[in-house]
Amino acid sequence: MPAVALPALTPYLVTAGIGWIMYRRIRRSFGRQPWQPKRTVFRLVLMVVLLGMLLFGAAFLPGVAAGVAAGLAAACCWAGSRCSTRGWNGMRDCRPTCPIPGSAAS
Repeated sequence: MPAVALPALTPYLVTAGIGWIMYRRIRRSFGRQPWQPKRTVFRLVLMVVLLGMLLFGAAFLPGVAAGVAAGLAAACCWAGSRCSTRGWNGMRDCRPTCPIPGSAAS
């Protein structure tokens, strides 16, 4: 490869390298994932700290309370709708893996 062509190909090679690194990292995220209680606790603590910061801002910063209250209400409504939808779909699509005693399948 001549030395003149290398600078022209550098952006493509760098992009391909970054793409390969991202592919290697993302491919491990598919499939069944083990439940990790430490990560769950960390996320819960992080959410509580963020909520505390929002509530602190609403209580002690003038003019912020209305915006924080509206955002918190919108987030609660969105989360409630997502949870209820997922719960309904999960109940509808659930098939027991073992027969229930007394049912027609047993």
